[in-house]
Amino acid sequence: MTTFIAPDRWETDRFTLRSWLPGDGPLLYEAVASSRDHLAPFMPWVDGHTSAEASEALLRGMRARWLLGEDFGIPVFSPDGKRILGATGFHVRQGPIGSGNIEAGMWIRADEAGKGLGSALLAAVVEWAWAEWPWRRIVWKCDAHNVASRRTAESAGFALEGILVRDGRTPQGDLRDTCIYALLHEERASGLHIGSAQ
Repeated sequence: MTTFIAPDRWETDRFTLRSWLPGDGPLLYEAVASSRDHLAPFMPWVDGHTSAEASEALLRGMRARWLLGEDFGIPVFSPDGKRILGATGFHVRQGPIGSGNIEAGMWIRADEAGKGLGSALLAAVVEWAWAEWPWRRIVWKCDAHNVASRRTAESAGFALEGILVRDGRTPQGDLRDTCIYALLHEERASGLHIGSAQ
C-alpha cells in the first residue's frame, strides 16, 4: 500500500491554508489569546494556550501528527502570512485514511467573526478536499446552540444527518446536543473554483 503524502498548501485571494510549521507558536498564541472569550464557550482546548511557548509545543505535536498521517490541523493565514485568522483541519476520527471519511473543524478569531470568513473558509476546505485529498465524505459536528457553526455548514452544502441529544458536555460542564452534518463528494455541485494549490 502506498503511503499517503498530504498536500501542504492551498491559496485563495483572502487567505492561505497550510500545515503548521515550527515557529508558528507566537502567532497562534496571539490569535487564541485575543479571542479567548469568543472561543471558550465551544472550544475547550483554549485553556492549553497559556503562552507562546505552550502554543508552540502544541503545534509541534500537530506537525508531527501531520507528517505521520494521523491528523491534519490547518492554520488559516492572512495573504501576507503575518496573521493567523483561525484554523481548520481534516481530523481522522471517522476511520482510517483509506476509508475516505474525515471530520472537518474550524475556529475563527474574534475580530474576523461575522465577516463571512467562515463560509469562505469551509468552501475552500471542501474544494481542496476534493481536489487533492482522498476524502469522499466530510463530517461536520457542532454544538446545537452554535448557530454560526450550523449556518456555516449549511452554506457549504452540508446536510444535517441528525442531532445527538445530550451526548456530551460544553467546556463549562453543561449537557449539550451535537449536530452531525455531512457532505459527500458525489453530491457536491461542480464548478466551484476559489483557490489553487501552490
